[in-house]
Amino acid sequence: AEDQRKLDAEADEMEQGSKKSQILRLWPKDQPPPSEEKIRDLSARDLAGQDYRALAASRRGGASREAPEASSRRRFIGVSRATGRGAFGWGKTGSKRAGPRPRQQVGCHGQRRPMHRPWARQSPAMPTPSLIHVFRRTPDAPQLQADPARLRRMQWQVFLAITFGYGFFYVCRLSLNVIKKPLIDAGLFDPAQLGMIGSALFFTYAGGRLLNGVLVDHAHLKRFMAAGLLGSALINLVLGSLPAFWVFLALWGANGYFQAMGAPASIVSIAQWFPLKGRGSVYGVWSTSHNIGEALTYVVTGAIVTSFGAAWGLRAAGIVGVAAGVLILLFLHERPEVQGLPPPQPAAAPVAGIDAATVSALQWAVAKNPRLWLLAAASGFFYVTRYAINSWGVFFLQEAKGYSALQAASIISANAVAGIAGTFFSGIVSDRFCGGSRHLPALLFGLLYIGATALFVLGPAQAGLDTAAMALFGVAMGALLAYLGGMMAIDLVDKRAAGTATGIVGVASYLGAAVQDLLSGHFIQAGRTVVDGQSHYDFAVAGWMWIGAAVLSCLLALSVWRWPAR
Repeated sequence: AEDQRKLDAEADEMEQGSKKSQILRLWPKDQPPPSEEKIRDLSARDLAGQDYRALAASRRGGASREAPEASSRRRFIGVSRATGRGAFGWGKTGSKRAGPRPRQQVGCHGQRRPMHRPWARQSPAMPTPSLIHVFRRTPDAPQLQADPARLRRMQWQVFLAITFGYGFFYVCRLSLNVIKKPLIDAGLFDPAQLGMIGSALFFTYAGGRLLNGVLVDHAHLKRFMAAGLLGSALINLVLGSLPAFWVFLALWGANGYFQAMGAPASIVSIAQWFPLKGRGSVYGVWSTSHNIGEALTYVVTGAIVTSFGAAWGLRAAGIVGVAAGVLILLFLHERPEVQGLPPPQPAAAPVAGIDAATVSALQWAVAKNPRLWLLAAASGFFYVTRYAINSWGVFFLQEAKGYSALQAASIISANAVAGIAGTFFSGIVSDRFCGGSRHLPALLFGLLYIGATALFVLGPAQAGLDTAAMALFGVAMGALLAYLGGMMAIDLVDKRAAGTATGIVGVASYLGAAVQDLLSGHFIQAGRTVVDGQSHYDFAVAGWMWIGAAVLSCLLALSVWRWPAR
């Protein structure tokens, strides 16, 4: 019974693609215990080319119960008939460490027959990998001689892939914002329903940022990011048929999870490929990707909607998303260690109480960091105002200030275009003029953010004034997105847990955006009046909520100032 229990445990491990307990049991006692990376490498090497499920099933059903320890030892070590040594360099056939030789089995009439060895069965030469193995992080390669030119070339390829790739994530995320007025006018949805649909994306995005922030530290970044964009693009294509409310709600919510795969992969790529000195500049320029995506959405998608209707706004976003996903697969690279290159940044000092910490231990230390949660709260209120303008700005200008659809979209697009300057210079300002600190710039841009929001909501209906307000809003929003949305978070933690830090900030950010969409839709619908058969909407309550959230975000960001960057 005990032997069978051990065999069952080993079969379960093989089903999961791991042989940890077997490795630890067979590891030479005169050597230090293997690291987690070594265990994963040995597991992958020993299981390579095998059908794990078939192998496990055969072990469960027909494994010999005679000398199981010896048979598993011989199978794991992989004894060579020519040399008598194990595949991993220890143990000889017949030695004490290798265990006793397995006995032959005796048939019912006393004839001796070869012992049944189900573990020797091999799967076809090219087994179909499971979904988990497709997205599994690639082990480090042996380090080659330093090659600065190759490193620089690959850094540029990674930077361009994540910058333009993440820009098209936004095209597939904001496509709904451009078609809200046509959907309401056509009687397909009302503001409250659109608020529910929008919040569904943000809720799943928030959960996805937390989950994917943890997963991305263990994932194959290229496939991870590309899968997110391709999934989002396919959902946009399906929604181009303008299905019923509950179908639209469910699919747009699913879109939120795929969207949540883009930012963690991009931020972790920056942390892995670029040193701390200058990382702020890289992050700031990368952050312009969302401005590129927003500008394309409001200008190009807006023009497509005006010419061909709301359905084609979604379809066009889906088409360009598929093309961009393919480009990510072509140009994004795994971390330098996988390429045989040394890491660009030496390992950070150990977290207090953790020596030679594993990724999981570092992630737990990050989760207990109070300054990170204060930063997350500041980002959450920042996102309330950010997505209030992005989600409802066009509709607000049409209803509250009387602009046409094209005029409203053009005014809102000013915030996306001006935001490129804010994100581009955010890292340069903090790196060159503030010694790498993000706190003073975050305060200054936070005050500008409050003023621009108040001018947009409370100012008179003048095209020049509203465009200026959106331009100032875009500069402040772009800089704060770089600071609160990630740069300050990854400065506080070890780069090996950067995905977890951004996941915590991300979940708080998009919970704020989700609650905003629900409340904004409710307040706007509650302010609806009908005059001569025409519906009109009052934005007073929603507008003050947007301004108040900007003020709270600035105050919470100040509370993190007393802690230094890691």
